Amino acid sequence: MVIIVFCIHASLISSLNFFQKSLQVFFIADLAARILQLTLTVLFY
Repeated sequence: MVIIVFCIHASLISSLNFFQKSLQVFFIADLAARILQLTLTVLFY
């Protein structure tokens, strides 16, 4: 019983960690896209 709970807890933590990583990657990509768009706007203005 304790082992099952521990496994569920571990998988929950790992999935949460993965979600946090993917969210971070998405945020960085979004930021890079904004910077690129701003740069292009300034260049072609």
